[in-house]
Amino acid sequence: MSDGLHNCYAKLNLCLHVGPRRKDGFHELGSVVVPIPWADELSVDVKKGSGRVSLELGKSHIKVPSDESNLAFKAAVEFLKLVGSNYDVHIKLTKKVPIGAGLAGGSADGGHVLRILNDLTGKPLDTASLIKLASQLGSDCPFFIDPKPVWMSGRGEKLVPLTDLGCILPPLYLVVAIPDISLSTAEIFRLFDQRSNNHSLLTQRGTCAIHPCLLARGDSFEAPVFYNDLAEVVFEISLQSRVLRDALLDAGAYAASVTGAGSAVFGVFDTPERADAAATRIGSADPGVITEVFWTAGSSS
Repeated sequence: MSDGLHNCYAKLNLCLHVGPRRKDGFHELGSVVVPIPWADELSVDVKKGSGRVSLELGKSHIKVPSDESNLAFKAAVEFLKLVGSNYDVHIKLTKKVPIGAGLAGGSADGGHVLRILNDLTGKPLDTASLIKLASQLGSDCPFFIDPKPVWMSGRGEKLVPLTDLGCILPPLYLVVAIPDISLSTAEIFRLFDQRSNNHSLLTQRGTCAIHPCLLARGDSFEAPVFYNDLAEVVFEISLQSRVLRDALLDAGAYAASVTGAGSAVFGVFDTPERADAAATRIGSADPGVITEVFWTAGSSS
């Protein structure tokens, strides 16, 4: 059984606030997360069997493992452990989304494998069970069970659509710029925990300082809306990321920030033409930099 080729869309954190490390080792998070149309390609074949999982990697310049350390592979293994090993699963994955950039390409692969397997095996798990299983794979994975603009909290497993909060997220014209460097999420959080002035927003207010309901008023966006608590740590590790953030602002972005916990930065523009021009300008200045332009649909669509 197979239902064809799937696009595993990546994500972007429009804002990200990080609380103290919890007893379970994770951090309390608060973030507005949106999917972006940059995707790995994935197909899943299921047949009756004994629980064997195999992963085939398509042609790509992005090198990833093909064993259980790959989240697509691991997702299939954990799914079969939960629902029973009466199936064999073969996954073909072609990587398009850079790793270590903070776009959660690997988590997208894992989340999509769970969704596809659940559909192909007669939906033995409901959405809540899929999200719980996804959270065992990684903090970003639950988002990809039903990717849409959300308010994300907890360690990443608490997801509320912005529309349920009465929020209207307007279309955004984004340029994502990625330097030729892959950053470790664990290292970013480790360094963040060492900073003496961290955690203030979530500790003092109990939630992200930029709550998504602020977007419902139709106010003009300003840079603080797109604040990321991890940005300064990323800029300490990756000078290239800081340079790209500044280049986006110089190219006309009215806000620019880090997305997630990785090397990628994004700029927000008021027209698609200005976004295209900025991407061309930055990409031509450094051939090693990846630039992509996205139009992000509003939460009401």
